[in-house]
Amino acid sequence: MALHPRAIQNHVSFERYMPACTPRAIFLHTNGGGTGPPGVGLTNWFNQLWSNPAYGMAGQGIGSHFQVFTNGQFDQLCDTNRVVFAQFQASQWSLAIETQDNGNPSTPWTDPQMAAIADILTWAGQTHDIPLRLMGNPNDAGIGYHEQFSQWNSDSHACPGVVRERQLLSEIIPSLQHNSPHVTGGLKVSDFPTIGGRDKNSIPYKTALTHQDNVQVARALLQLAGAFAAPRPGGWDDKDAGAVEWFQGQKKLPVDAIIGDQTWAALLHVKANS
Repeated sequence: MALHPRAIQNHVSFERYMPACTPRAIFLHTNGGGTGPPGVGLTNWFNQLWSNPAYGMAGQGIGSHFQVFTNGQFDQLCDTNRVVFAQFQASQWSLAIETQDNGNPSTPWTDPQMAAIADILTWAGQTHDIPLRLMGNPNDAGIGYHEQFSQWNSDSHACPGVVRERQLLSEIIPSLQHNSPHVTGGLKVSDFPTIGGRDKNSIPYKTALTHQDNVQVARALLQLAGAFAAPRPGGWDDKDAGAVEWFQGQKKLPVDAIIGDQTWAALLHVKANS
């Protein structure tokens, strides 16, 4: 069994009915937080709302492997070697983390929540060899969020929402990649490499080709900002350059298609000298 040692609750009596899972990805979600405290809440919530054969397993009564509460405590509701049906067909090869929002998904994750999410992601990477980087396509390995790919969110609902997605992209994933002990406040804009441009002989363009993780994060942040930069495999290209130029124009920044300190700061919603 694959159980996180710091989970408050780590057993579901009916999980023996769940199909086997060999996870290569892990998705972030948001929910109302359940009807009780850690150790009780998510089980009750999903027993009430998700005991539905339409989700693939009659009587499963659960839709996530983990639930992270606002105080940073978290439950593990199912062995991570078992399938739970949280991401449609992607559920067969992915894990799920639900996060308490008290009915307000537009609120940011608390600092303790983000630390707990980082803890679970690190554990999942060590336990299942899930790469600690943003997924680049719908069948990729890595870290994703539910509405990132329409194939795995067929009803197109906002989950976990723009505010929390930006926290995942700009704080949690970079902290994992930089081995930062602090999820919040531990990274600076200068930690991100200058990438992009249109000149294939330039240093920023060549840097983008060797920093694929940063390219994927930039694409996702640009997409959240309304630019056309959908997650996809492959290196930096003209679509990315066009999206950056559009974003720079919107923010009244120098339009050069290069993501340097000022453009990173605008994407991350922080000050350029932070």
